[in-house]
Amino acid sequence: MLTETHAAEAIVKPPSRLSAFGLSKMDWALMALALLLVSLAVLSFIDLRQSDAIDVAARLGAPIGLAIAAVGLVRAGTPLEPSERRAWHAVAIGTCAYAVAVGIRSLDGLRLVRFDRDLIAIVSTAAVVTFALGIAAMPRLSPIRHTRRRALMDAVAGSAAVGALIWELLRDNVEPLSGLGFASATSSLAAYVFLVAAAIFGVMRQERYRSDRPFRILVFAGSGLVLSGVASRLGGSADFEQQWPIVFDLLFCVALIVSAIELSRSRKLRNSTIGRLPMWKLAVPYVPVLVLVFVTFTRLLTDPADLGLLPYALVLVTVASGFSQLFAARENRELVGIERDQLITAVSHELRVPLTAVAGFSEVLAMGWDLIDETERSEMVGIIQTQSKYLTGMITDMSSLVRDQLHTVELNVTRLDGKTLIADAVRAVFDLNVGPLPVKAQVEPYLEIIGDEQRLHQVLVSLLKNAQRYGGGRILIVARREVDWRVIEVHDNGPGLPARFESAVWGRFQRGEHDLNAQLPGSGLGLSLVRSLAVAHGGTASYSRSDKLGGACFTIRLPKERTAEIEREWLDPV
Repeated sequence: MLTETHAAEAIVKPPSRLSAFGLSKMDWALMALALLLVSLAVLSFIDLRQSDAIDVAARLGAPIGLAIAAVGLVRAGTPLEPSERRAWHAVAIGTCAYAVAVGIRSLDGLRLVRFDRDLIAIVSTAAVVTFALGIAAMPRLSPIRHTRRRALMDAVAGSAAVGALIWELLRDNVEPLSGLGFASATSSLAAYVFLVAAAIFGVMRQERYRSDRPFRILVFAGSGLVLSGVASRLGGSADFEQQWPIVFDLLFCVALIVSAIELSRSRKLRNSTIGRLPMWKLAVPYVPVLVLVFVTFTRLLTDPADLGLLPYALVLVTVASGFSQLFAARENRELVGIERDQLITAVSHELRVPLTAVAGFSEVLAMGWDLIDETERSEMVGIIQTQSKYLTGMITDMSSLVRDQLHTVELNVTRLDGKTLIADAVRAVFDLNVGPLPVKAQVEPYLEIIGDEQRLHQVLVSLLKNAQRYGGGRILIVARREVDWRVIEVHDNGPGLPARFESAVWGRFQRGEHDLNAQLPGSGLGLSLVRSLAVAHGGTASYSRSDKLGGACFTIRLPKERTAEIEREWLDPV
């Protein structure tokens, strides 16, 4: 039987509290520095060079800010897993090297020390290459080999177009050079093209993170780095007095600081490591390709004898695009096969327990109908009927979930007793006749819940199975009123979820840190069904650290009453 208790002993201390908005004191200091650098960039942009103080501050602020950003990236990347830590540290090393190059350029621009421009180009090239290698090394690879090949071809097409356009823009500045000057200029341009290719390759691969803002901001910072290099080269061979490189360097520094702040916060994994990219992202590498086609066509009409590298770039882009389409077709076939195998595995796992109950009781009734008491027969028949309905609903819901159509499932909404609903779910998961139950419940008296009994039963069973499978042997169910909501919490005393998996477990076929552990049962669809059914009821499903048992706490919030909008969705599903 279920027992009621008013509290459960916490076994771990809650995590230390951070400052406002989830930012530490160091993050706030970095944010203040970012705002200062933005202000310097704005002042430099509006050309206040008549103020020596602003000019000096802008020139010296960039290298100092870049050095601080590099320290912030090292600090934020150190707690990550080894492969990702190495990637972010490579970005930090490239940032530090670029800070040296910008510092040399700033001292030269202020006439404090004279440096050879080729030396600046060499240091800057090494910094850009290291920065690009860090981006390319981010552990964001999809398990599908054709995805990596398709992303590589997209990167070749996009970077070839960008490289050809940059060369056409800077050709008049580079071609007059000779010897070491020409070599340093072309190597610098090649480094920037390599950075573009690395950024496109990283973006086009299947993203591993649900909300990977640090990487997105890092790619944005890389674009600022490319613009700074192009602006510096446009200034001529000896002119370092232009403001545009300073503005881009300051914005590059700001983007790196924001990326470091985001990286220091909890990482959120994507819903699925396998999936299809949105159409807008697939088109990203081919925006510069369209610009290249337009520039080439214009040049053909105006000066066909001076096409430069444009025709060769178009040939390379065409070949890379063809291979990209070939790999994309193979990738799609492999995706379909993987999703089919995952669905078969998930269905076989989720249906095994109820099918066992139906088959077992059916066999008992068939072999000894006359030998079984009428009360027991009725109970067995009732269990078979209940499990059959559960099976039917499970199959329908799982099929709808895989097709992203669970919102179309019609709900049979009634008024339910909270204590009875929870008790039925516990009986479906645990054997009441075998020892003491590991479950305790705190249910407010006369708690009424409005919803579909079968669907909410399915939600609670999934949460209890999850706690039973991954918890530490103790489970606490809390059901209470909360203003306009009815709240049900399922606590356990297990290890809980690592921060980076808190969002991933709600995705289809996701099992968090146990995703590759075949010894632990689980299909990765249970929590997806929980969230989808909670949303279908007009509620929410969320995860937090348990303040009662110290492990995981999954919370379901259901509306107190049927609002007009929710009722319309229930009666007329989309």
